[in-house]
Amino acid sequence: MWKLTASSTFEMLPILPVEAEIAL
Repeated sequence: MWKLTASSTFEMLPILPVEAEIAL
């Protein structure tokens, strides 16, 4: 669930690549 959200957020707001990486 969180993975999908992280992907969407990363594509929409590529300002927190660190957060997206941690989420993955």
